[in-house]
Amino acid sequence: MAKKIEPAPQLLAADRARIGEIMTRGAITVRSDLGLEQLVDLFLEQGISRVPVVDDAGRAIGIVSKTDLVLDQHERGDTEVSQLGAGGRGRHVHGIGGLVRDVMTPVAFTLPASTTIGEAARRMLADNVHAAPVTSEQGQVIGLVSTTDFMAWVAGVHFGQTDASTPAR
Repeated sequence: MAKKIEPAPQLLAADRARIGEIMTRGAITVRSDLGLEQLVDLFLEQGISRVPVVDDAGRAIGIVSKTDLVLDQHERGDTEVSQLGAGGRGRHVHGIGGLVRDVMTPVAFTLPASTTIGEAARRMLADNVHAAPVTSEQGQVIGLVSTTDFMAWVAGVHFGQTDASTPAR
């Protein structure tokens, strides 16, 4: 007789719980015309690694991450080390020129807050993304869900909900 295989309890819960329960609320967003120098400052000041890029209506048009900045610098051939050394702010000798729109990754998809954790995880895995903007019914960005949020949920860790006055994870 074959063994009966039952899904783990957390997998069953993942198809009931919603990403609105685990997302980072009030995630910081930026506009596509923000300068890259200002983006670097934002990442360093807020201790974050990515932000949704929104249009005038607050709808996601892209995501920009530290990886996007590194790729941009690599493609420009900017590999000189800052004279500030290890104690510097991680900047290159050359200034960082350009705008967010020059380096952002266009949004492949957004997720409504009512999406189940399981569906969101499957979608993000299929598209090989580490974070996705979470939207209201009207399409405005209301948060961000990331692999960190999924790991915390599986581990039973609750960061508490953030709001716009608290730096996003």
